[in-house]
Amino acid sequence: MMAGGWNRRTPLLTVDATTLERLLAPRWPDAHVTGAEHVSGGLANTNYRVSLAGRDAPSEPIVVRFYTREPEACAREAALLRLVADRVPVPQALFVEPTTASFDYPYIALSWMDGVPLLDALPTLPAEEAPTLAAALGAVAARIGSFTFEAAGFLDADLTIRERLTIGPEGLRGWLGEMLAGRAGERLGAELTARLLRQIDRCADEAAPLAGQRALIHADYKDGNILVRRDPDGWRVTAVLDWEFAFVGASVFDLGSLLRREATLPPGFADACVAAYRAEGGFAPANWRRMTLLMDLINLCDFLNSPHPRAAMLADITALVGGTVERLERGAPETGD
Repeated sequence: MMAGGWNRRTPLLTVDATTLERLLAPRWPDAHVTGAEHVSGGLANTNYRVSLAGRDAPSEPIVVRFYTREPEACAREAALLRLVADRVPVPQALFVEPTTASFDYPYIALSWMDGVPLLDALPTLPAEEAPTLAAALGAVAARIGSFTFEAAGFLDADLTIRERLTIGPEGLRGWLGEMLAGRAGERLGAELTARLLRQIDRCADEAAPLAGQRALIHADYKDGNILVRRDPDGWRVTAVLDWEFAFVGASVFDLGSLLRREATLPPGFADACVAAYRAEGGFAPANWRRMTLLMDLINLCDFLNSPHPRAAMLADITALVGGTVERLERGAPETGD
């Protein structure tokens, strides 16, 4: 499931303790940095785990996140964290500086969230525990999608829709067709692009049940952005991180990201995940497996459309797209392949 081997989009920032203290002084004027280290994970922004003496909860570290990829995402992510906090486990936004008045990039101070990254939990997951973990992930995906907006589209900093999207067959053909006519198609090559376009044309009408949906989508709901923990009564999600790509559309999009590498997951994992997603109120059509494949193609082609390609990413995404095309060509039945 993880994007293993991909290089960062932007270099890690180096921010010293004195600078961190200055940037955090408006919130904690008397605090002193006693430790700061980069937090692994993430390929664009820079995250520091910071220990502060002299704050209200000195024993608990915080995360300071610098928005180097898209500065405008800082205010939007803070607003999203406030919106979903009562239904979805997320960090608390302790301090937000959405401008560059104090530093080269906007930044946010977040509460530290305990848990094991899903990408670390999955490789050693006992088969008998897979259904409870899958169910926890599906239920949280549904809770994210329970937030609805006036229309589908991309969100502004105040969570209004700044650009509308068409959800359903027309939108699927248009969005994927546009990317495949550009850099994404060039990078996939003519033969694979032609095969993919044939499958999109054949299957897109099946997205009709998704038309008109206007649910919140995390849009990067995958192993590196989810923390989990095994409690005595089973697995639970302790945090969903990195909301900068969130937009509004069909909630099943998040299942596409989560189940992207379904072949590497324990048997029945996807089915247990979708069952819990539905039980929590999420909408997954009868042909959910094809829909998750098609929704994730939007994500994959968006990666390929990047103006800053990375060799490992291109190779991995091309292989994923090729595998998806093969599944669609075989019919991608709803119970296994």
